[in-house]
Amino acid sequence: MSTNATTIAQPQYAAFISYNQSHDEKLASLVRKHLQVIKSPLRKVRSVFRDKTDIKQHLERHPELAEALKGAMRESAFLILFASRKAAVSNWVEFEVATWIELRGIDRIVILVSDEISDFGAELFSLFPPSLKRAYTEGNIEPLCLDLRPSVRQRYGRAEFKDKLSSVVAAIDGVSLDSVVRRDVRFRRRKLFWGTLRTFIVFALGVTVGVLANRLVQ
Repeated sequence: MSTNATTIAQPQYAAFISYNQSHDEKLASLVRKHLQVIKSPLRKVRSVFRDKTDIKQHLERHPELAEALKGAMRESAFLILFASRKAAVSNWVEFEVATWIELRGIDRIVILVSDEISDFGAELFSLFPPSLKRAYTEGNIEPLCLDLRPSVRQRYGRAEFKDKLSSVVAAIDGVSLDSVVRRDVRFRRRKLFWGTLRTFIVFALGVTVGVLANRLVQ
């Protein structure tokens, strides 16, 4: 089994999200939202595929769901797997991961650990579908993982959670984590500045109009 990723010249999606809907639907939606807006030196917009939001256009070309998902994976640069016990036994997650490994290998897989485990070394592989467990074991490769266990997530505010995902953006965009963090912080500051300026202008115009109206009445 090859572990070499097949590159795509201009992928439609930066990443394809694979997850168990009953366990991670809300988390997958939140992660997708953040990944698409976090800024990095490489790109301003990052399109991320999630079945519930992006499958329609692929079903128009491939009426069968399995072929539509394959089509989306062919147009994706990375696979993001939400690793959980339910994902490990999900037929659809296994299909997506096995298909990805066949198409791209395992070099471009990012794993978000979304289920509670107490020992990463001993329990991590219990959250993987069979094809991924087999690929990592045979290839003797260390998985690229981000800890999003419930006990960890509950300690994060929105800003901290978004900063945590910067490491995923760095992996997907092929840039340093520091450059992603710096770029996104600058973007947030500019957004705050322009938002404050707009509020001030609206307030100033309101005051001016009020003064002029009072003078006309007098």
